[in-house]
Amino acid sequence: MKNILTYIFCFCCLFSFSQELNTNIYAIDGNSPIECDNSFIKNEKFVLEYNWTEKGNFVAPKFKDLIIIQESGIRKSSTGSSFSSLVIVNGKVVENINNSNKEIIKTKTYVLKPTKTGRIRIPAAELNIDSKNIKSNSINVYICDCDEWEIYEENPYLQTNFKSELYIGEQTQLIAKIKYSPKDNRFKTKDKSQIIINNVYRDPVSHKKNIKRSISKDCIASWTKTIHHEILTPIKVGTVNTSPLEIQSTYFDFNIKKRKQSILKSKEINLQIKELPEPIPKNFYGTVSKKFSIRSEIDRTSLKTSEAISFKVIFRGEGNINMLEPFELEFPSSFEVFDPTITDETYVGNNNTGGTKTFEYTIIPRKKGDFTIPEIKFNYFNPKTEKYIEINTKEHLISVEQGKQYMPTDTTQNSLLNLDLLENSEFSSITRRQFISKWYSFSYWIIFAIIIISYLVYFILSKRSVNPIEIRRRKSTKIAIKRLKNARFCLKNRDFDQFFEEIEKSLWGYFADKFKINSSELSKETIDLYFDKRNIKTET
Repeated sequence: MKNILTYIFCFCCLFSFSQELNTNIYAIDGNSPIECDNSFIKNEKFVLEYNWTEKGNFVAPKFKDLIIIQESGIRKSSTGSSFSSLVIVNGKVVENINNSNKEIIKTKTYVLKPTKTGRIRIPAAELNIDSKNIKSNSINVYICDCDEWEIYEENPYLQTNFKSELYIGEQTQLIAKIKYSPKDNRFKTKDKSQIIINNVYRDPVSHKKNIKRSISKDCIASWTKTIHHEILTPIKVGTVNTSPLEIQSTYFDFNIKKRKQSILKSKEINLQIKELPEPIPKNFYGTVSKKFSIRSEIDRTSLKTSEAISFKVIFRGEGNINMLEPFELEFPSSFEVFDPTITDETYVGNNNTGGTKTFEYTIIPRKKGDFTIPEIKFNYFNPKTEKYIEINTKEHLISVEQGKQYMPTDTTQNSLLNLDLLENSEFSSITRRQFISKWYSFSYWIIFAIIIISYLVYFILSKRSVNPIEIRRRKSTKIAIKRLKNARFCLKNRDFDQFFEEIEKSLWGYFADKFKINSSELSKETIDLYFDKRNIKTET
């Protein structure tokens, strides 16, 4: 048993850990630890391990329904840590900090044996560091109601695990695993297909390619191999459909009793993305999380005018914290506030993203007095309770004494209200100047509009010049057409007298308008005279 603990200790020292209390569980295969899915049979021993890097006192959990077979002391090892931090200023990455210094990893190990079947919960352990406590995750193990397991002797299959119904911004893990028989020691895979998912933000999770032992509830043992693991964050409401995952595999077919090559396919990946519930509260900026916190820090509370303050807003939690962007904060009007520096210390975990994100503001008071930076209220949505939760920071009191007089060379960075605060300066009458500027601007646009409208009216009227001859011609044509219609009506009714009268009047009026003379001056001789002048033949 001592050899098992030593092997596990060396096995875990190969990996680096964050500043947290990490938990691992292993099954025991002979004298070697093997990774498992936290399922065991009755009376099977397993290993529970805790790892941390902080200095502090370790407090073990209270084990219930478990017997401690062996307990190791706290062991130390040295390994390289991989800590990464991004610093963003004005939307640009200006610093990427990578710390590869050696760190001391401490390990505490237990060999446990269950005393009952079913689900057993192992509470969280604690690490007491000065005035704060760091807790590990609680773990559930499942003890199958059998004294021994059977070996899985079926063909392999590909399964995917994900949450199909999500709120927008809610994260889910997408895991693809292959289950196959422990008897098939030559099982191989290659050429995994690519998954294309639209309207979803994707964070790949680095996963070990180690094989895990899995025991089903009906006591059948198999091997599982993870081939795909990522965190999905939906960014658009609607239905997301994608094709199944495929992978080429070589395995022993238990049906035909020989090896074969085949493509394993998973089920289709379908996500239904829902809107967040209404009403959405004020101070909500899209964060969806089951656990979130906010706090603010200030480096000093007493200073002089034109001296700088560092004000930090620190967010910590899990969920889509990596997508959180700076939002508008309330500061005293006489404070000059610069764009925040963003420090992103988020990570991609097995179930979601998490970590810390910090917005650091540089603030310069320009006026003496006592000021208050009010509390910051922040709302996030908890998808588990389906409720919005409001959290807030504390307010900060700042005392500012008179320092050196500050006169900015670039006045575009100051608001008009701040310029009015500068006593005995050339900007002391800025309000009056602003009023005059607005008045002249308004008058200019009124005069400009009058000129344009006048020009348009003149242009339209000039196009409508009166031509009396043309008007007379159009009028006579209408009258002639009307009389000809009346003549046709008389002809149909065999009223020949009225027919000839209408024809005569229509021709008489037509000739008067055509020759541009009055009807009273027309006669047969006059018409002949005008025909002769225009060389019009009267014979047909």
